[in-house]
Amino acid sequence: TDLDEYKAGTKIVYTIEELTLGSGYTSVITGDAATGFEVTNTKTPEVPIVPPEPKDPEDPVLLIPRTGEDGGIYPWVGVMLFSIAGLLLSVRKKLKADRD
Repeated sequence: TDLDEYKAGTKIVYTIEELTLGSGYTSVITGDAATGFEVTNTKTPEVPIVPPEPKDPEDPVLLIPRTGEDGGIYPWVGVMLFSIAGLLLSVRKKLKADRD
């Protein structure tokens, strides 16, 4: 507008440029001195980081400690043996009583 066109007999060439442009931005300058300049700064979107698909979890291995505890069956075996012995004694006594 009010800028000098010549300096010491030489034509001055004026330029427009974006001095500091933040990272991730692009700048486009359009237009001319007669119609005006338009500076357009555009943010370039960052490509999002896509996390990898999680793997299917493996079936856990259940380790049951061996405690040596087998006491649950022994009392029942003992009760059964005493019952059989008592039954045999009562049958034997009855048979002996029937013979006499």
